Amino acid sequence: MNSFLDPVEMSIAPKGLRVLNYLIDVALFFIIFIIVFSVLELIGVPVINFFDSYPFLDNIVSALLYFLFMSFQEIIFKGRSVGKFVTGTMAVMEDGAEIEINKSFNRNICRLIPFDGLSFFGNLGWHDSISKTRVVNKKEFEQMKIKNSSIDEIGKSII
Repeated sequence: MNSFLDPVEMSIAPKGLRVLNYLIDVALFFIIFIIVFSVLELIGVPVINFFDSYPFLDNIVSALLYFLFMSFQEIIFKGRSVGKFVTGTMAVMEDGAEIEINKSFNRNICRLIPFDGLSFFGNLGWHDSISKTRVVNKKEFEQMKIKNSSIDEIGKSII
C-alpha cells in the first residue's frame, strides 16, 4: 500500500475530537456508575459507605470498571464507543484492519497508565502507540479505503 495514500494516516482524528470522545465516555461511565451504585444502595447493599472507608479500593474498582466499560464498547461496536459514535470516529489497527479483541484490551488497560492523557501532547497517546491502534474519522477512513482500493485495482488491470 502506498504510504501517501494510507487510509489510516489520511484520516487520523483530530485531538479535539479525541478529547470530546473522552469527555463523553467518562460522563457516560459516571452516570452509569452513579445509577448502579444508587440502585445497590436502595436495595440495601452499602457500597458507598464501603468505598468511603477504603478510597484506595474505590480507585482500583473504578479503574477496573472503566477498563471493562471501554473495552467492551470497542469490542461490541467494532472500534467504537458512545463518544466515538457521537464524533464519527473509530479505533482501528495501524494497518486499517478492524480492532482486535486483545488490542482493545491492551489499548484500554494503557488508559490506566498515570499521565496517559498528557501523552497526547506528543504525536500519539500511549494507549494508541502501545496497542498499535489509531483513532480515525470513520467517514474519511472508509472513503480513503475505497479510493485506495480503486487505485490498486486500476494498477492491477494495467499490468
